[in-house]
Amino acid sequence: MGNSSGDMWAYWRQIYEKPHLQGACVWDWVDQGIRQPQGRKQRDTVSWVKPGEKTFWAYGGDFGPADVPSDDNFCCNGLVSPDRVPHPGLHEVAHIYQYVHCKPADLAARKIEVKNWHDFINIKHIATTHWRLTGDGHELQRGDLPTPNLAPGASTALAVPVKPFKPSPGVEYFLEMSFRLKGDEVWAKKGHEIAWDQFKLPDAAPAPAAAVASAPTLAQTDAQIVVTGRNFIATFDKKAGSLASLKFKGVELIATPLRPDFWRAPTDNDRGRKAEKSQGVWRSAHEGAQVRNVTAQQQKSAVAVTATLSLPKVGAEWATTYTVFGSGDIIVSAQFKPSKTKLPKIPRLGMQMTLPKGFEQITWLGPGPHETYSDRKDARVGLYNGAVRGQFFSDYTEPGESGNKVNVRWAALSNGKVGLLAVGMPLLSVNALHHTTDDLQSAKHAFELPARDITVLNLDLVQQGVGGDNSWGAWPHEEFMIPCREQGYSFRLRPFAASEDPEKLARVKFDAAR
Repeated sequence: MGNSSGDMWAYWRQIYEKPHLQGACVWDWVDQGIRQPQGRKQRDTVSWVKPGEKTFWAYGGDFGPADVPSDDNFCCNGLVSPDRVPHPGLHEVAHIYQYVHCKPADLAARKIEVKNWHDFINIKHIATTHWRLTGDGHELQRGDLPTPNLAPGASTALAVPVKPFKPSPGVEYFLEMSFRLKGDEVWAKKGHEIAWDQFKLPDAAPAPAAAVASAPTLAQTDAQIVVTGRNFIATFDKKAGSLASLKFKGVELIATPLRPDFWRAPTDNDRGRKAEKSQGVWRSAHEGAQVRNVTAQQQKSAVAVTATLSLPKVGAEWATTYTVFGSGDIIVSAQFKPSKTKLPKIPRLGMQMTLPKGFEQITWLGPGPHETYSDRKDARVGLYNGAVRGQFFSDYTEPGESGNKVNVRWAALSNGKVGLLAVGMPLLSVNALHHTTDDLQSAKHAFELPARDITVLNLDLVQQGVGGDNSWGAWPHEEFMIPCREQGYSFRLRPFAASEDPEKLARVKFDAAR
């Protein structure tokens, strides 16, 4: 239901590998909701929608006396909304279901194996074949190939004529294959993509080392640690053990500080298995954090600030080291150390902060453009951008976790004048929304969410999968759960000006030990 379709490959690998299996159907195709005006007054009948009225999808509990039991939005369990707008999970389903699949044969030699999974159709009769080469999301080469003469169930190797190229330092290269309709069909027009796959090439050159800037200056009081460098001031609150302020060219980038975060707003599947009851200890695990110590050390080319927090609600320690360079780059290294490892699985393991009003543009290098999760990430790695407001999928009939992006190389938020870049070391799970986690957990319909202009930014090591075996008790598959054990991760923050290119800033390599 809703944000779902997690780990469908677990089933379809079996179907593809075992000839005696067939299937599998998804329950359900479409959300069964009723469009209603947002200002409706009567609950005992369906209201007519007038032209221009703002609407929402009504479901169980939206009609009749408020005290009458209902199945809530249980009939809204489709892959598309009631008016057939695809849910993000449909992209995953389509990629799994596609009747042409590719896999690497010899990527160094640009050879791809193609298999025709149709039962009665030779793909040369229906498809055209295309390829393209990308580097960090930018198209570098493209071309067409003769569609192979592949009978149903047959496979062959294709040699893709990629022209030789010299890898640029720090750039990732991907080869994409695309199969499109050769002519119009009753269900789609000529050129409609019916299958795609993408493969990371082995071609690579080491990322360039970051230029060594003059070390920032360090100043301390009983309450604060202040680190000052080129165009920036980073202020740490000793009493809270946090990076409380980051000003770049006089502009504040932090509305509320980075803090440990372990909770996500429940999805329909989470609600169905009563995750609040089984995993609810993590919702407030960051609250009441006690500062054990905060230290600052001047290094050769950086200042290292380490804050160690005790999390009494879960009996754990969270230690964060901020290595601040004179360039404004800040390497954040976080370590989670629980004393109790038999606690429930963790919904999310990472850090959350908010940015002030105006940071509305997001750009990222990673899978997209739709949301992705640890167990649902069949998406092309590319360079994507959009408005923060557009990252929330409002057609989920009941709000919850939405808009996540996994395997992110880097993400940047900007107000058009300055921005904040977050670079995975090596990868991040990122979410940027105008809604808090509590907002998403408290509203029954998207239009009831508070209108906020701050940007809530999650920079996580991992978030648990969305699952989808059923929506009334099944957990995500074990490999997509987060055990309560010692874990750590790192990422780099970098404020930047509109005149600076976040792609180039993200590509350089930093050594935290300098």
